[in-house]
Amino acid sequence: MAKIRDAGEIRLGHRDVSVPFSYLDDNQQPVGFAMDLCTRIVDAVKTELKLPALQTRLQPIQLSTQIPLIENGTIDIVCGPATNTLERQKVVAFSNTIFVSSIRAVVQKDAPIKTFEISAAGRSRSRQAQPRSGC
Repeated sequence: MAKIRDAGEIRLGHRDVSVPFSYLDDNQQPVGFAMDLCTRIVDAVKTELKLPALQTRLQPIQLSTQIPLIENGTIDIVCGPATNTLERQKVVAFSNTIFVSSIRAVVQKDAPIKTFEISAAGRSRSRQAQPRSGC
């Protein structure tokens, strides 16, 4: 917070194609769920620091640059999705969870593959639907 106060600005990293979190609208302005959350965070920081004129600087970022830009101080917050991993926790701090999703493999609708499993040995395998026999 001292860095933000001393600089007189808060720097928000945003993505341009991460719908619905952070993406560019028709006017090339960042919008989305994460941008809305960041706007509320900026308002809270202004109140906490008693700096109603605190400037907001928007910085385009990519998935591959978001963590390094937080680390090196180029941005103060990522306004977009960021996966919380143990490795990343070693270098940046994460907020509480703001969105829950499940990642799944995608196959053709009529493909015989219906599930993927990971064995105890760490090997993955797919399971095909079993043909049904008549009664």
